[in-house]
Parts: sequence; structure tokens; C-alpha cells
Amino acid sequence: MDSQRLANNDDMYLSGNGAVSSPLFSSREVEADMVEIERSFSKQNGVRVVADLGYQERDIQDMILRNQNFEQFQQLCKQSAVLGCFINRFIIKPGVSDVPKDKKRLRVSSSMFKSLLATFDASPCFVSSMINGEILMGLGSRLVSQQNGNRALSFWYTLPVRTASPCFDAESTHALSVIGSNQMDPNGYLHLGDINHDIRPSKIGVYSWNDGIMCRIMIVDFQDGRLHDIADEPYKKIREMIERSTDHGSLDSHATLLSSSARWWNHALTQLKRQLILCELHLLEENMQRLASPVPDLASSARHLAMKKTLHSIISHVQRYKTELQITAEIAADLQIVFQKLHCIKKAASPGEEKKNSEMLVDENIVTIAKHISALRAFLLELENKTETTMELLSDVIKSRNDMLMVNNGSVVRKLLKSARKQSKTSQTMMKESQKMASEMKKDSVSMKTIALLTMAFLPATSIAVGFAHPRK
Repeated sequence: MDSQRLANNDDMYLSGNGAVSSPLFSSREVEADMVEIERSFSKQNGVRVVADLGYQERDIQDMILRNQNFEQFQQLCKQSAVLGCFINRFIIKPGVSDVPKDKKRLRVSSSMFKSLLATFDASPCFVSSMINGEILMGLGSRLVSQQNGNRALSFWYTLPVRTASPCFDAESTHALSVIGSNQMDPNGYLHLGDINHDIRPSKIGVYSWNDGIMCRIMIVDFQDGRLHDIADEPYKKIREMIERSTDHGSLDSHATLLSSSARWWNHALTQLKRQLILCELHLLEENMQRLASPVPDLASSARHLAMKKTLHSIISHVQRYKTELQITAEIAADLQIVFQKLHCIKKAASPGEEKKNSEMLVDENIVTIAKHISALRAFLLELENKTETTMELLSDVIKSRNDMLMVNNGSVVRKLLKSARKQSKTSQTMMKESQKMASEMKKDSVSMKTIALLTMAFLPATSIAVGFAHPRK
């Protein structure tokens, strides 16, 4: 448990932000947290409320909370045995054409959210747990003394969820988005290209108040409204559970929510397994083709690089999944402790009432869900090992390809060396012929010089002889 305290009546004043004051937060910190979470709010209110007015009979009332009917909502809170408030993004159901521009924002205004916090007697730790995206807070609780002398327990947690769905965008547009181009960030979605699916992260903030007689719960669901079946599931399942149950257990709503979360996790991890299997098959097929036809394919380098990037992204996300599932398991374990405390509170509020079988089933439900989460963590560990094995297989394929390229390059180098030796022999022959020609030319040059010298020596005598041979007349 993150925080737990006994609050006196004098300490139960409301701050200007709607939340109960807490020694853990200064007023400035509370204000900063409210400013941060208000970035997720819309100006339009669309909070759905479902309430059970009967304690022994089913009397279900539904309403959409607006500014004009808030007083009616407050009366409903006082009269209901069970009441749930559901805050979602705009849910885009099939056939809906009038989609607001702020569809990604929660359908609640800042003033309405503060009023809800005041009505639920909420701790500022609840708001703080929803805005800490990197750090998961787990479950916190606060024990409150009421004016009638009885006690009430409020507790809160932010449940991390991962859901798998078909891609909304074309394959070519993933790299254009900020998150799509940075798949190493586990706080974004993980694109599984081979199966055309995305694993999307989200969170669900839960605040619950129970005095043993009345139970109130507020659910702030940040899931993508385009996933209408998933985003609408908590409301539908909890409403159905309230409608069909004449004796609502203290943790029925939480068991329903954790059950949906475990099913979403199971589906997401199953899709991740499909992606890893296809990666392995592609690598094995490519390796077999290379053995059958050992011709190097230079285009495979790009494929290997893309697959290596995908596997590294999966490893990064898997590490985050391990943390989120650990927190989910801790929440389930803490809910079992909460169940024991609520049982004591209910026993004090209704001393003549005996413990009922339906109340015992809730604890068993939480135990069952805890086992399911434990199985999911074991499954995730298998996927982590499988990812590492696939990376080793990819490294072996790349090494085999590089070895083949080295062999082929060695053959080419040998051919080049052989050709170079032939050229060297030809060059040597040409050099010898050149030397021979130079030697012959040198001999010819000496002969020419000798003839020239002899000519120069005998030329004057020849001229005199010619003169005497032709006397003047």
C-alpha cells in the first residue's frame, strides 16, 4: 500500500482543486498535478453514471452527467448502494459521423472533474498516480472516520493495460509519425509489421470508496476511442454485473476490471508471439534458400537491418511489459488486503449481518485473477527468451551471409591476383624487349658517330683532290 492514514473530521476539508488535503502534497503540488491532468480534459461533459438504488432488489439507473444535473447526481450518490462513474475519451462507434475535433480528450471538463473529486472525497494521490507515466504507483489507500462513528476505506490505483488491434494506418505512414519512427520507446505503441497489428499502451485510473454499506467507484479510462469495443468494455461489463447481482460484493467491480485487463494482455502477448514466429520462419526460409543457391543477395542486408531493429524494439517493450505486469500483480495482491479491511468495516457497519457466500466469492475471484496474471508473466518470460533466440538466429544468418561474401570475395581476389600475375609477366617481357631495342639503338648510334668522324676527317683531302683533278683553264 502506498499511503494509509486515519483522517479525523476536522481534517476532511476540501482543497480548491476538489481533492482532500494530504500531508504528502503541498497545495502547489496539488495544483500542478491538476494542471497536468487537465491537459487531457475536454470542455464537453459526457461522464456516464450507473447506480443501483436497491439493497435487496435491482433498481438500476443510468444518466449522463452534465452541469445542469449535478445536484441530481449528488442525491443519487446518497441513495445508491452501488454507484459507478465512467470517464472515457470519445468512443467512435460504427456509424458515428459527428466526431469532435478533441476526440482524444477525456469527456469531462476541469470543473466537473474537481466536483467529482470532492463528491468522492478523493485523495490527491489519485491524480498524481494517473499523471506519472514513467513511474507506476501501484495501489494506495486511506482509512477515514465518519461522523456516525463508522469507518470508510478509499483506495485508488492506476492500472496499466496493453491492447492489440489491427493497424489504423497504412504501412508506409508508420514511419512518418513521431511514435512510429521511434519504436524503441516502450511508452508508445509497438508496430508488428508482419501481422499488421499494433500493441497500444494505455491506463485506467480507479478510485473507490466503501463504508460497508455504500460503494462508489470512479473509473478514468484513457484508452483510444477508436477501439470502441475495448474502450466501452469496462462500462458494459460493470453495468451488467450490477444489473444481474442483488448482492454486490465490495470488490466485484475491481474483479471485473482486472479480468478485462488480463484478457487484453493475453491477446496482446499472443499477437507478439505470432510476430516472433513469423520472424523465425522468414530467417529459416532465407537460410535454406541460401544453402540451396549460395549466391549472395545484397538486398537481404536491408531486410536483416529492419528485422534487427524490430527485435530490438520488441526487447525494449518486453522489459516495460514486465514492469507493468508486476505492478498489476501487486495491485491484485493489495486488493486481497483491501478485501479483508472492507470485510471488517462491513462487519462493524452491520454487526447483525452474517458473512455471505457471495462476498466470499469476490476474494476467490481476485485470487483467480492473480493466478492469471502470474501465468501472463510466465508467458512474457517465454516471449523474452524467444526474442533473444530469434536475435541469435538472425546473428547466425548474418554471420553465414558475411562468411559467404568473404568466400566469394576471396575467389574474386584470387582471379584478380592471377590476372595481375599474367600482366606482370607480360610487362617483364616488354621490359626485356625494350632493353634489347635500347641496346641495338645504342650500337647503331656508335656506328653513326664513327662514320661521321671518318667523314669529317677525310672530307678536306677529298676537296683538294677534286681541285687538282679539275685544273683552271
